[in-house]
Amino acid sequence: MEGYFRKREKAWENPSWRNLLGTWATVPLFVLLIYSWNADRETAKRQKVASATIVAQDPSNHQCYEYAFRVKSASYSGCEFPQHPAIGNEIQVFYDPQNPTRNHVNDFNEVSEGELPFVPIPLLVPVALGIFIWLRRRSYRTAKERAALKEEL
Repeated sequence: MEGYFRKREKAWENPSWRNLLGTWATVPLFVLLIYSWNADRETAKRQKVASATIVAQDPSNHQCYEYAFRVKSASYSGCEFPQHPAIGNEIQVFYDPQNPTRNHVNDFNEVSEGELPFVPIPLLVPVALGIFIWLRRRSYRTAKERAALKEEL
């Protein structure tokens, strides 16, 4: 077992820049986060408010509370975690007037701001790995140069 770990450690003494290729998988995640944040931000500009009634608790969906509301004589529903939940209670629901099936118990401004801190993470992963590889390669190169200098003396 000791030989395995030594081989793995040795492989990272002088890592290849090809290791950064795996971080390209973070690009779709970055695009998805930006799209989601922007969609919620745009919805916040046109959101409407409706009164909803909590109709049930869904144990199969992390104990979320199902609610129902009406917009222009059409019924819509959602499943969220409202404050002070109790079946039969009235709650305030924010919805997109263009698509009332897109609704939330929180203001869409709050929802979009909650997503924003996660946007830089997919960018930080490749940058951090790139810095790590650069530092490891630099220390490997300087150690090699020091060994060569010792041999000359």
